[in-house]
Amino acid sequence: VQIAYLSYPGTVLVTFGGEEVTSSVHPSSNKKASLVIFNTRAGLLGAIPVVIKPKKCQDPCADQVQFAFESLDATVPELLAPPSGMAKQQPKLPKITLEKFPAEGTYSSLLVTMVASDKTELACTVQPVDRMGDLTQLDVLTPAALVEGGYSVRISVTDSGGLKTVSIESFVVYDGLAAKVVSYGPAMVPTVASAGGRLLQLQSRVSATMANFPQDLSLSSVVATLGADNVRVLQVTDLVKCSAVAIDCNRTRVTLLAPALASPGDKTFSVSAPGMSTPLTFAITFEPPCDFQALCAAKSQLVNYRRLLDAPTIACDPAYCIKAADISAPEILRVSPTEGFVVGGTLVTLQVAGLPAFSAADIKVVAGEGVTKAFGEVVSLTQEPGSSLTSSKGELILRTPAVDALSELVEFTVSTKVDSESRSAKFFFDYLPALSGLTTLFMQVSPASMYETTESDTVSLALSLGSVPRLARPFVLSDIMVKVGAGAYLAVSKITSSDRVSTTVNVEATTTLPAGTLSISAYSVSRGVATASVHTVTVDASPAPSVVGAYPSDGSTDLAHTIAVTVQYVPPAFKLSDLTSAQLVASQKGKYPVEILSVENKNTKCKHTYCSLFEVKVRAPALNTTDNGGGAARFSAHNAAGAMFSWNFTYVASGKPEVLGFSPKWQYVVSDENNAAATSRTVTVFLTNFPRPACTNTLACKADAVRRQTHVRFSRDGTAVDVLSPSESMRETADGMLSIQVDAPAKAVIGAESLTVWAAAEGELLRVETDVFSFSYRAPARAVSPVDGSVAGGTLVTVKAYGIDAIPAQSDVLVSINDGTTETVLSSANVLAVTDNTQAGLVAEMTLSLSMPAVASAGVFTCRVKLVGASTEHLITDFLFEYFIAPVVSKLEQGDATVTGQTAATDGASTALRISNFPAIASGADVAVTFASVASPVLAYVNFKGGVWLQVRVPPAVDLAPGVVALTVQFTGAEPVPRGGVAGDTYVRAPKVASV
Repeated sequence: VQIAYLSYPGTVLVTFGGEEVTSSVHPSSNKKASLVIFNTRAGLLGAIPVVIKPKKCQDPCADQVQFAFESLDATVPELLAPPSGMAKQQPKLPKITLEKFPAEGTYSSLLVTMVASDKTELACTVQPVDRMGDLTQLDVLTPAALVEGGYSVRISVTDSGGLKTVSIESFVVYDGLAAKVVSYGPAMVPTVASAGGRLLQLQSRVSATMANFPQDLSLSSVVATLGADNVRVLQVTDLVKCSAVAIDCNRTRVTLLAPALASPGDKTFSVSAPGMSTPLTFAITFEPPCDFQALCAAKSQLVNYRRLLDAPTIACDPAYCIKAADISAPEILRVSPTEGFVVGGTLVTLQVAGLPAFSAADIKVVAGEGVTKAFGEVVSLTQEPGSSLTSSKGELILRTPAVDALSELVEFTVSTKVDSESRSAKFFFDYLPALSGLTTLFMQVSPASMYETTESDTVSLALSLGSVPRLARPFVLSDIMVKVGAGAYLAVSKITSSDRVSTTVNVEATTTLPAGTLSISAYSVSRGVATASVHTVTVDASPAPSVVGAYPSDGSTDLAHTIAVTVQYVPPAFKLSDLTSAQLVASQKGKYPVEILSVENKNTKCKHTYCSLFEVKVRAPALNTTDNGGGAARFSAHNAAGAMFSWNFTYVASGKPEVLGFSPKWQYVVSDENNAAATSRTVTVFLTNFPRPACTNTLACKADAVRRQTHVRFSRDGTAVDVLSPSESMRETADGMLSIQVDAPAKAVIGAESLTVWAAAEGELLRVETDVFSFSYRAPARAVSPVDGSVAGGTLVTVKAYGIDAIPAQSDVLVSINDGTTETVLSSANVLAVTDNTQAGLVAEMTLSLSMPAVASAGVFTCRVKLVGASTEHLITDFLFEYFIAPVVSKLEQGDATVTGQTAATDGASTALRISNFPAIASGADVAVTFASVASPVLAYVNFKGGVWLQVRVPPAVDLAPGVVALTVQFTGAEPVPRGGVAGDTYVRAPKVASV
């Protein structure tokens, strides 16, 4: 028992149940804390009072301490690793393992009862017990009336000592055939990122393993959603297939392609399939990824954006950077076809290798050079799987541009850029004259489409015809014959030009155009009507009425406005009485009636809907204060059939610049002098009415903020740093909100910074500054090695801490060991050394070398590092340290064997041992067993509270020599992440070894 401030030095008196017992004071005790050791008395049960006091202190002693010690009945059976639940469809309960269970034939009754939360009791049938050394296992049949819910499983046995009862509490019975999510990952995926001038739509693969999911499903039958949006299902794999009545048996893995999201946070995915009444859900966290642009620039490298798209990551991994010299140079392996017409339009397929591009938009195709060069169109790019910036193979399809009619062999250049690096390759293409073939070609028709008409009118067309012989001047109109619609062939109305490539003509025809298509045929008389071809012009239905413009287009929210609205595509007979009402809906959703003042026809010569133009004047009222936020309002005018046309009107709001929020709110201090910039985080600040309210209505806030040199000021203790927000990081939303980004400066010392956003004065506009908001610099996790040690003490521990303003001397440092619950100081560590690894202005680092003291019991303790040399002590840093009781072999079934490995065990070649204070194991692979230097396999194991039973093979003795050898058992499995640790990080732990 550890007692604070017990009289020291001196002897103590300990009474246990009113009688003095043997006791002593541990040598590690001091005036602050004494460690008292005493023996309990046998034969006592229940809460036994214990009194500890200085031996010379007379009753009543003011310096004594008293507490109750629970003395247990050692004959009551104890549960070892009791089961926590079962599926209701299972025929038996999970096996129940006990120790201290009465021997066979020594008990008169054994009852197992399941008690529901409503106190209903279900009697269970117990099959013959199974014994393994000191352990007993019960096989219990499932009661027929068992339903889902929580239960207490009560085991009662009666022997010569009477009724003894032990219970398994919070035993959960569930539906073993219901579908559920067993596991999923990764738990975190990156949001969209930008690098090298590209916005990278990062899409991560997310897999979820389901139990009892419908089997043999097609990919299309599994539906995944994120909110209201569908998520692409990449793969559905039945990992384990069982019958429909198999309990918790089948396993299905569903792999999804997470959408590219710009906003971070927890996002819930939903997966459903035929036959499921309720979708299964799981949550994935979207986090902004590393600033790879800064990471790679610091290494004088470029961002390998292809790798980042193929395998998105959040972590700052240098593997996602690439040297400019490593980016492959393209090579054109094959060109097909190698020739085409000078009019262009030939689709050319290139087999390419080493082209560092993965999108048609990233490629530029140029034919020729100088003033005669022309740009080709990239139709598609298909790279083979596995292609990268360093090695690729694929197919590029391009459409050749039109070139000069006399062009022949032309050199093409195919180029692309990766950030600032350019790569290119060349090939030759042979252009041929366009005059070939038998059919007259429509090279161009203007207009390409027309609107329907309900009255007969003159239709005018301009046609550019190919494969037509050049016509001699003066032109003869009847040399080109054209048929419009179902009419006869007629001479053209005008020939405007003719050369060896094309002939351009004008055609006029009087007709009515119904919606649909209009066919046009043309041929050269010299080549005959057999060469005629047909071109189809789309005749579109009359468009819906729309607003061309409105004046004024904006105004103050507190004034009424008369607005002149220009409307097209209304019937030519449109009049004021055709409009029944008008209204406006403010940006804040408030609705107001609008007065219609007049309707005026502005194109009286038009007799068709498609060419009509009217001016409609309306009067809008001033808005209520609830809608005084400004923004885009939507006006609409209605006729008897409903809404006829609508338009936007921008209301100018009032208000002051305001910070709506910012993220992240902290960053770590520098811990690596060679990579100080890596700790810097990009801070995004969301503003409204910045730098002035008027810009929110004109969507000019970004332009204003850039022009007025917007900064974020970081200040602490009178020292300020202004960071300019780059224009490319600013974003403006449709409702006028502005987001800016700055890289927070790297700092060496922890603490809070006061932040403000300000913009410089401009003309009559004064300098503007927001209210203060707080940003903190935190210390990264202390590096502790190892993170645990024996309660016997003596473990040498190294602790590294960052962000400390002043590193103390060794004599001024006290490291106390505190109880993790009550914060009581139990002991203190021996400070062996304090090392100041601080680099001026970059890193504030302190390294402690400690020798850990002994403690009375195992557990996780808070270690507090304090400065005690000053007039008042204060906390420098703290860390968690876990004490464990060293494992011991508490029982060995077979302690001897023949030199050939034969024992008295049932199988003749094994022994069983019980190890206390040993971690739970998941398989025999978690234990290394050796007899002297000879390794031995684990044949069976049973975990129990605080230890494990092992059955191991006894190997032959080395050289078959008789003698005594050490049997050593060492834990080699994976231990859980220490309290306060981070999953995925590596922690050094002290070895757990027992020997006999």
